[in-house]
Amino acid sequence: MAEEECPCPSIRRGRFDELYLDYYSRPVTLKINVNLDIPNMAWNAKVVDIVVAPEERRKGKAQEVWRCAERQLRVLGVGVVEGTVMKSNTDAKLFWEKVGFNFADSPNLPDTHWRITKKIREEED
Repeated sequence: MAEEECPCPSIRRGRFDELYLDYYSRPVTLKINVNLDIPNMAWNAKVVDIVVAPEERRKGKAQEVWRCAERQLRVLGVGVVEGTVMKSNTDAKLFWEKVGFNFADSPNLPDTHWRITKKIREEED
């Protein structure tokens, strides 16, 4: 998907340090929260949800929307994107692996979930 074809997110503002980005590009819906990590003065993002219509899965559409969102997050200055995935959801695991996320157990999550992370921007000196 070319940059000019990227879906423009619906942006809602939360508290002073939060943005909510919602991408609606049929058949894909992607929701991301962006917040300011005040001690480190860095913007981080958390994938809240991604939904693809069942009949449109495995056609690369979610990857296209994700790549657009990733470019836009980078422009906003986001360095790291994180989220959680249920270990039993093999489709989600395959998708997040394809777009470059790392998986790890976390003491803050139930044993049924992985924490996923991806560094999307190098830190500036």
